[in-house]
Amino acid sequence: MREFRAYPCGHYTLLRRFWRLFRQALSQKPFVLDLDEGERLADLADERGVKLAINQNARWAPHFSYIRQAVRAGLLGQLTSAHLSVHWDHGWVVGTPFDDIQAVVLYDFAIHWFDLVATFFRDKTPRRVYASCARAAG
Repeated sequence: MREFRAYPCGHYTLLRRFWRLFRQALSQKPFVLDLDEGERLADLADERGVKLAINQNARWAPHFSYIRQAVRAGLLGQLTSAHLSVHWDHGWVVGTPFDDIQAVVLYDFAIHWFDLVATFFRDKTPRRVYASCARAAG
């Protein structure tokens, strides 16, 4: 059995090399920074007959799972919109390359929130999606 090393995928070249050695790939976020690159990788996976998955572990976090089940059970009535407000200490990025990323909290976690909201409105097409970020003392 070959040694498996986890890489934070996001590079077309890396996944192409990976698929020469292995059949399947699980990419950590961010998957890609460019939608066209993501579509090319998805097409390439289809052409090679391999699986490509993006880690969405937050979908199964207990608090997200509970609210998703509450929505599906109708406990919140008919949903017409969702607003998520998250207060997250990203002090750990200070002095790292992540410190240079504007709106790092969106870069790091927004995909989880968009995924969660998409599960709330499973068969509906959103009219508008908006995200913003602000820094606060502490």
